[in-house]
Amino acid sequence: MKFNDFVRVSFRTGKRKQKSIYVWLRFIDSYYKTFYNSTTDQRFHDPALLIGEEHKSIVLCKFYRVKLGLPDCGLDSIDLEIKKSSNPFKKIKALYHSPDSMMRTTTVISVISVTMGIIALILGVLSLR
Repeated sequence: MKFNDFVRVSFRTGKRKQKSIYVWLRFIDSYYKTFYNSTTDQRFHDPALLIGEEHKSIVLCKFYRVKLGLPDCGLDSIDLEIKKSSNPFKKIKALYHSPDSMMRTTTVISVISVTMGIIALILGVLSLR
């Protein structure tokens, strides 16, 4: 997988139950790692929460952890399934369920605009008859 790929992150909550979220894949660069480690260390004073160089890390905000149904403690042994996805409707769903309110608002306005554009095109073609 590469930067900016669209992926599905899944967590099995039971034997047959699975919760999934769709997100764009980002890689942790040195700037983000420095910023995250400095603010996390100041806020929580827990070295276990810091992103280390020797192991791989996944950073999910609380919004996504709640959506996946992840427990609040003991996240070290959580098995997440990450698969690449290319479904355009799932991309729209991911934007609509973003933790950023501006992204959700923009997505709703965009979907309404496309819908109204299609209606206008159909009415324009029908008026030519």
